[in-house]
Amino acid sequence: MTVFDDSRGANVLRPTSSDNESNFLDPLRIWVSKILGFPPEIVRASWLQKPGTQPSINKNWCALAVKGAQSTPIYQFGKKGRVDDPESGDTTQVSHDDYQVVISFYGPSAMFNAMRFRDGAQLLQNRRNLESYGLTLIRLDPQTLRLPDFAGEQWIDRYDVEFHVGRKVSRTYGVRTVVSADFDIFLERGKV
Repeated sequence: MTVFDDSRGANVLRPTSSDNESNFLDPLRIWVSKILGFPPEIVRASWLQKPGTQPSINKNWCALAVKGAQSTPIYQFGKKGRVDDPESGDTTQVSHDDYQVVISFYGPSAMFNAMRFRDGAQLLQNRRNLESYGLTLIRLDPQTLRLPDFAGEQWIDRYDVEFHVGRKVSRTYGVRTVVSADFDIFLERGKV
């Protein structure tokens, strides 16, 4: 029995290729570090399984995480395959993903750094730099929330800023042109 990774078989289709589907948290961390002038290692990812040692209470740093994601309705386009080439004619589905990101600022200048990030993220030149990673700043929440953490028997100041980044993701599937079928179609005027 021949197994196909396209619609010539009765199997479930998986993408044959995809575009802009990689992890974007590292490029986002680099972008934030550039805006703030922080070394990349102190712009950390939040909610890691093994978070490592937290920087001291007197050090300015931040952590970011994806809180949620949503996609716009998918649209698709394809090309009609050639009958003589059963591997021609793919369908590409495109979605526009919107990721809700929260960045938490810590340290003695946490509030200042939160405001500095907010201002810097909105500059056209900085947004263009983000676009070089395949991401777009969709919107920035105007509110900075003070949400102190209680850790090590003391309160640690924390300021959160939420923003949304988007990206276009394309996935191509091997949807082939129908050349023949094991059934007949009858209309009022007869067999098709």
